Amino acid sequence: MPTTTTNFFTDCRTIEEVKNRYRDLAKKYHSDLGGDTATMQFINAEYTEAMRRAIPAEENEYRREQANAGFEPLREAIEFAVTLPENVSVIIRGFWLWLEGETYLYKDRIKSFESADKIRFRWSKNKQSWYFAAVPSSNKSGKVYSFEEIELIYGREEITNRTRRDKLAA
Repeated sequence: MPTTTTNFFTDCRTIEEVKNRYRDLAKKYHSDLGGDTATMQFINAEYTEAMRRAIPAEENEYRREQANAGFEPLREAIEFAVTLPENVSVIIRGFWLWLEGETYLYKDRIKSFESADKIRFRWSKNKQSWYFAAVPSSNKSGKVYSFEEIELIYGREEITNRTRRDKLAA
């Protein structure tokens, strides 16, 4: 049996790498294939720990990639939104930009906006507001979240100073 300092999964960073390494180790050390039970139990314990490390790392990397991809489209949408009249509120919740207030008069202008990544504002019937999803998300539960619930999770920032647009472009 290997010593407790042995770690079969030290260089595995992704879920796929951990699974592949486990498969190879099981072929080599499983008691039915000529290995011993104690070694396999040790490998199983390390596998569990390696998966715990790999899952958040993979999720965080995915989220980081999504966030980085969303910066430029969100900046473009903000740059557009601040040109709308003051009676249209411009609010950031996470990586989503919301237009609230008297948007009906400007709906054609809002509809015509498209970021370089081909993302457009969409109308939320439930919230009676326009939104721009710089980082698309999937709501697998089907639950409709209120603005209050969204703000508890992602925070809220209203853009009020619209005269200094040059700072947004930087």
